[in-house]
Amino acid sequence: MGWKTFYDTSAQAGPGGMGVIWDFSLYVVSVNTLTQSFRAPASSGADATFIGANLKCDSYFGWTDYYAKNGTATELQYLGFQNASNEVRITNTQKLITVPFAYGASVSNAPLAGTGYGGSTLTGTISVVADGYGTLKVGGITYTEILRVKYDLDMVEDFGSGLTSPVHVVKYAWYKNGLRAPLMQMSSLNMSGIVGNSVQKYITVAYGTVGIDDINKPSINFNVYPNPSNGQTSVQLNIDRSSDVMLKVIDITGRVVLTQSSYLTSGEHNIKLNLSSLSKGIYILSAIAGTSTREKRIVIAD
Repeated sequence: MGWKTFYDTSAQAGPGGMGVIWDFSLYVVSVNTLTQSFRAPASSGADATFIGANLKCDSYFGWTDYYAKNGTATELQYLGFQNASNEVRITNTQKLITVPFAYGASVSNAPLAGTGYGGSTLTGTISVVADGYGTLKVGGITYTEILRVKYDLDMVEDFGSGLTSPVHVVKYAWYKNGLRAPLMQMSSLNMSGIVGNSVQKYITVAYGTVGIDDINKPSINFNVYPNPSNGQTSVQLNIDRSSDVMLKVIDITGRVVLTQSSYLTSGEHNIKLNLSSLSKGIYILSAIAGTSTREKRIVIAD
């Protein structure tokens, strides 16, 4: 699963509720990417110590999360995480989500039980709530009928003798019905104490989401000529169904320096862009139609 990141991670998740508009349109989505891989655990090594795990994922925070999903993939349980410097194994049932999950639904788990690094004792809770429903604006696209889900892991590793390590992870995820992965995630970590200190925040926007809606989204391809250009540029764009299409030009700092939108019918189109006001250099041209995005590098020369 591929994710593009926000340049400015000061963005806040915003309010919950019904009919909310989460507007992140002023935040620049970087061309830089992060990858999350969900896969089956191995039968040896650290994987084998998470009893019952049948799914694992490399977290942005530098550890591997372990899960147990039931045979119908309607229920997901969290079993803990592991990396070179820390390990958490949850021994009592901690459900993350039960499908179907609608606005107002929540999962409140029993207090955590298990062990942490070096045999420490776990205390804390996991809670999940679908706290919002509305419209998401990000990366030049407006998504309607979006469900936001808040995941909150708040725990302490207790080593005895007053030595503890609090770990608090909060993740907001914005979902579109029919897609297997969220359109956007805002994940934060605050950890302190004997195991180590870490404050991290990631805001990511999906660019490789795969789901049943993909068969209905527009397919776009384009070429740019001449390239390099003196500022007068033509975009030869082909789209397989009628859609609103946005062209964005982004400089090397991630700043959007030009946007141009139009409604295009299916077929081939030739679109003129006047980039003569831009300084010479390298830019990214992004073409967006629905949840489809294509990018090419363009050069403005003398």
